Amino acid sequence: MKTPACSAVLLDERHCLLVVCAGDELFYTRRLEGDAGLLARAYGVAIPKVAVLSAIETVNPAIQSSADAAEIAALTMQGRFKGLQVDGPLAMDNAISAEAAKIKGIDSPVAGHADVLAVPTIECGNMVVKALTFIAGAESAGIIMGAQVPVMLTSRADSPLARRISCVLAVLVAHYNQTGKSLLAS
Repeated sequence: MKTPACSAVLLDERHCLLVVCAGDELFYTRRLEGDAGLLARAYGVAIPKVAVLSAIETVNPAIQSSADAAEIAALTMQGRFKGLQVDGPLAMDNAISAEAAKIKGIDSPVAGHADVLAVPTIECGNMVVKALTFIAGAESAGIIMGAQVPVMLTSRADSPLARRISCVLAVLVAHYNQTGKSLLAS
């Protein structure tokens, strides 16, 4: 398996963090524990709620991402993700909408309240970000995590505001890396 040195983490206007993750369990847990947890805390979220996304919210062997999400969520029960609340598989609707989660009978502290959306592939992450940006009108900020310093990740189609927000996000992460404190926490 190829393991990239960094994963991309994007922030949208609703303060959801989008973590682009792909790979085996070890890679996934490193990205969630290290990158997503760090970025969420830099942004002022003390205990990030992580929704591991799939196309559906139940395990279906024909949909690999649902089985993978269930395995990742099961690690939470084993105490693997300290300082994170992780649940999955969750579909996008019930990860971000408490009403959708209630209608579908999903009882989870993460469902409807996700701070972090962990997606199974970079392709999925790119589509989620582009949909939020171009359909929903959100501004997104991008940063590559895992390097020695934050690296901004922008698209050629990003607005000037998105580029400035990416700068701010990089400053938040750099400050948190140096001090262990969020500039946004009250």
